[in-house]
Amino acid sequence: MHELKKEEMIEVNGGANPVIISAIVAGVVTFVIGLLEGYSNPKKCNN
Repeated sequence: MHELKKEEMIEVNGGANPVIISAIVAGVVTFVIGLLEGYSNPKKCNN
């Protein structure tokens, strides 16, 4: 393993953005699917 130079460290960026965006999209999709499933097949707590 070799040490990174300053120029190489500046080039290493942007790794978190796609991960954060995909996590947000997956969360929204999961939430919408949960809403649709809960609306179409409601489960009663007391019955």
